[in-house]
Amino acid sequence: MDEILISIFNKEGKSYTDPLTNTKLEYDITPYSDDNLELVVNNSKFQYRALEYYYEQPRKGYETQIMKNDRIVSHSGMIIIYSDGIVTQYIINKSTPQAKTTLRFLTESRDSNKTVNHVKYEIESDSFFWLINRVRQSNRVIDTDKNFEVSRILGYAGSGEEKEATISGSGNGVINLVSTLTFLLESPNLKMIKVRVTMDSNVYEIMLNTNGMVDVDVNQYTGDHILEMAKDRDPKIILESMLSIIPALLDGYENDVSADFWNSTIRKEFSTNLVTTITEKVAVLI
Repeated sequence: MDEILISIFNKEGKSYTDPLTNTKLEYDITPYSDDNLELVVNNSKFQYRALEYYYEQPRKGYETQIMKNDRIVSHSGMIIIYSDGIVTQYIINKSTPQAKTTLRFLTESRDSNKTVNHVKYEIESDSFFWLINRVRQSNRVIDTDKNFEVSRILGYAGSGEEKEATISGSGNGVINLVSTLTFLLESPNLKMIKVRVTMDSNVYEIMLNTNGMVDVDVNQYTGDHILEMAKDRDPKIILESMLSIIPALLDGYENDVSADFWNSTIRKEFSTNLVTTITEKVAVLI
């Protein structure tokens, strides 16, 4: 990990040259902390370092353009580098393939043979229906040992056969129920879900996508780190989400499937019960 950080901070080894002016292009690294920090997650210790980066790069095929914006492209973002002492991994706010390209550039020397591999979450669309059913049945506790539960479904999205169907919301009102049923009928495959989860005294909001991408809304977090400065708090929230919260969600789904607590029959019953609930609530209003 320290060797990787040395490579990242090595401005002379990273800066590109402007092909038109022959001057060094910008390459800036701003660390969130002066030293590596430590975080304990699931009784395991991790060393980590968060930083922001900005660098400029010649745009292939446009090297002779007069305007700098035409011949030079800029890249910026945030990465977290963390290690358990054996394997070093990265979290970056980019999607592949740009994420891999950026990480390879930042972490590898020009003559290095090291590679950066993409670790993708295997997220099943069916797990989103499982989560919605859990909340609808008030069976929100996923892991009792960790005091981990799903408190709310904040939004979801999916695609139907003929059009994109998207809806988000919360609550148990008739409109929400009708919208949910319509959405589920039109979208047999959900592709995204956003949930609010709690673990002990901490509350996280996380978005999961079937393409393996995840997003943590650090601005909605409350808990042990809430009074810390953002530069100290945000990396901890992201690491805890990636190393503990999301794996616990995925494990909860796999465990219910293995124990036959969730299957195609239960999923059909879920839709049927939703229809019944809507019918009853509409009848009350008439």
